Amino acid sequence: MKAWSYLQLTLPAEHYDVASGILCELGTVGIVEENSRGGRTRLRAYFDSTIDEGSIVLQFETTCWQAGILLNDLSLGHQEEKDWLRMGQAGLKPFPVGNRFYIIPSPELSGGLPRNRFPLWLQPGLAFGTGTHESTQLCLEALEQMSLKGKKLLDIGTGSGILAIAAAKLGCRKAVACDIDLDAIRTARVNGVANQCDTEIEWVPLSIQDIKSGPFDVIVANLTAEIILNEIKTIHSRLRSGGNLILSGILDTQLSRVRDALKLKRIKLSRIRTRHKGEWTCLIAQKGSGTLAAQQSL
Repeated sequence: MKAWSYLQLTLPAEHYDVASGILCELGTVGIVEENSRGGRTRLRAYFDSTIDEGSIVLQFETTCWQAGILLNDLSLGHQEEKDWLRMGQAGLKPFPVGNRFYIIPSPELSGGLPRNRFPLWLQPGLAFGTGTHESTQLCLEALEQMSLKGKKLLDIGTGSGILAIAAAKLGCRKAVACDIDLDAIRTARVNGVANQCDTEIEWVPLSIQDIKSGPFDVIVANLTAEIILNEIKTIHSRLRSGGNLILSGILDTQLSRVRDALKLKRIKLSRIRTRHKGEWTCLIAQKGSGTLAAQQSL
């Protein structure tokens, strides 16, 4: 049975979104909110057991201090996978996202399905993407506003597979969903079968660097600002001219840095716009023919 390391802490509830963004930057595979009382929240962030625990703690404490986040009861622990799954999935109830989706994070649906909504059946497992996180919701809302019928889509860092599955239900002809985490690919494949759209989705345990089947009409990358900026040239090269790009997992406080980096890297984008939810930003654009500096401002 695989074991996971976790970082447990208590912090003011209003700092939860920023702290979770920092933990995502550090490579957490999942965050569980254990308790919320008196304006404070206790959470656990899980990591692969091979991490350098001392380095993770130091980086987290330092970044939180720089962001003005006061931490209490910070501790490290270890837990077997089966216990993490039970804790992480307990209490999840069906809920709507955007105008067209209804997320069902369990094998069964109690009650009826709301009219004019696509059900997304999910068993998240150890993969990121139950639909509760603002960055995932921003991607779903961006997808539902696009015309995906007959299009070819790439979902980078697919996690639970939620975005590729949503695209398939919106009429996407073909989706390629990649993730370097084998556990995520296994979970995503199971979710694809549960949603009866596995034939429209190719699940691949590869990084974006290894994807050669483009160009794609749409690319969605719900990652972190650091990963996006490290891979943006490759992501951009896999997108056809005029294709749609969705970038999420960017904290509001990171948007100016992302904007400056895209200009510096001379990424050619047009019709650029941003959407916000909580502390998170989603950037939506098309692959253009001019330099970013000469086109619509971020």
